[in-house]
Amino acid sequence: MNKSKLRNLAPMAIIAVLLIALLHRTFSRRGEQEQQQASQPHSEAGKSTLGAAVQKSPRLGRIKTAPQEARPNAVPRSSWSRPPPGSRREARSPEQQQAYYEAAVTAATQSDDAGDRQYALRSVADSISDDDLDRALDLLQSINRWEDKIHFAQSVVSRLAAVAPDEAAALVDRLKGQKRLKELLYGEIGRQWARSDVDGALGWLEQLPPDKLRFRAIEGIVGTWLASDRKAAAQWLGGIVDVRDLRGISETVGDTWARVDRQGAYQWAAGMQDGRARSMALVSIAAAWAREEPSAAAAWAAEFPSGNGRMNAMISTAVIYAQKDPEGAADWFQGLPNDREKTNSFMSAAAAWGMKDAAAAADWVESVNDGSLQVAALRIVLENWARNDKDAAIDWTRESTLTEEIKELLLKPYE
Repeated sequence: MNKSKLRNLAPMAIIAVLLIALLHRTFSRRGEQEQQQASQPHSEAGKSTLGAAVQKSPRLGRIKTAPQEARPNAVPRSSWSRPPPGSRREARSPEQQQAYYEAAVTAATQSDDAGDRQYALRSVADSISDDDLDRALDLLQSINRWEDKIHFAQSVVSRLAAVAPDEAAALVDRLKGQKRLKELLYGEIGRQWARSDVDGALGWLEQLPPDKLRFRAIEGIVGTWLASDRKAAAQWLGGIVDVRDLRGISETVGDTWARVDRQGAYQWAAGMQDGRARSMALVSIAAAWAREEPSAAAAWAAEFPSGNGRMNAMISTAVIYAQKDPEGAADWFQGLPNDREKTNSFMSAAAAWGMKDAAAAADWVESVNDGSLQVAALRIVLENWARNDKDAAIDWTRESTLTEEIKELLLKPYE
């Protein structure tokens, strides 16, 4: 084994780790979206109830949900859960309503049970009217747990945005700090606004500066719009010329669009003049496809013209392919030409998998018989593994089927 050649691969290993940051950002953004959707307080079936409540005012009304069983060591739900079906909200006196609110807030902020906290927060959100928004903001600022904060903010803003999105936007703008939360809520406002008034939602965008709040709002609007009128949404997206907007939305919109129309998403991405935005969109499109059909997505990415777009698309598919179908991914890699795209894709796939399951990643890299490239990838996996369990990383190396020369090279940093 040529040790000089192995040392020359070290910079590639560093590049691979840096490239994973791009993928991590894409997947994190998608994870936040899924967390938003999972924390949505109400189903589509609740819309008719909300609509009736809006006609009667106050605007936010109430939406009934099935009661849940009480849990031990929690604030008794009898003091704050919704009245049984058929009962009337008006039956509560102001004193009873205040007691209900206070009990729910106590459960929401003090219970050790996550289910009780979120159920209580949803109950508080459902009881809030137009006159209670200041109180809702105060409660939101007092919630410490991030997942609870998201849940409550989503509940309140989603309900308000469904009937008065402009007021929902004004409410979110009153939040002090909370930049990440505001971004999530702007996306929710965009989704809700586009359901009832796309033109109004686009008018709102016109007033927003080119920052992350605007980008998340665009993503929310487009996500809804692509589902209801794909042609019109595609035409509007194709007309975006501001590079800041394109770079800000290309990852998420590419992923969202690819899930309903991969060819349309690709045409949009391929037509971008800005190389960075184009590359980001292609990465997310390839990743969206790879989650469903990793083999086809990998073959598609490998056919891109040579350049950063091809390399990044191959990386995004390789990371997913290796974990969904290790044998198929190994065969795919061994059939690729020996170029930088193959090198960076292979090492990125190994490194990303190694962060989740170092032993499985090491086994997979060992199965790919590609000499110095294999060693470079193992270095990345073992380095990460050793940070958490040095002995296990050393034991795996010693017991592997690698040659003694390679074992010695890999173990040297840990002696």
